[in-house]
Amino acid sequence: MLLKIAPHLVEPAAFYLPVYAGGRDGRLKLRLGLTAYDLLAGFGDIGRHTVLSREQMLEAEPLLRPEGLQGGFRYFDCVVNDARLTLATLRSAIEDGTVALNYVEAAAMQRDGERISGVTFHDTLSGRRAP
Repeated sequence: MLLKIAPHLVEPAAFYLPVYAGGRDGRLKLRLGLTAYDLLAGFGDIGRHTVLSREQMLEAEPLLRPEGLQGGFRYFDCVVNDARLTLATLRSAIEDGTVALNYVEAAAMQRDGERISGVTFHDTLSGRRAP
């Protein structure tokens, strides 16, 4: 989703997961987990996991310890600049009329039926409470 709405802040990246003999998680368990991961990620354009041989893993990641290495997996996710994403989201909310405050704690929520219509907050710097 973030690739679509904030492509300037999100970048696809490949990750490598080595499998060693005697490791805690076997190939089948990892493959099932990565298949579920792919399904949860949806059908975007960043790629699906692939099974890699021992040689392919060492070629991709030459600093891996070769002793006991059986192979591994490459899977894809995105790297996000979370600070910039937070600021962009805040800026967009302010442009749409939201009030943004720092150093406040929500003390109570005002409700209009099932809908939250306001917040009483406590300013942690001044000690002031405001609706």
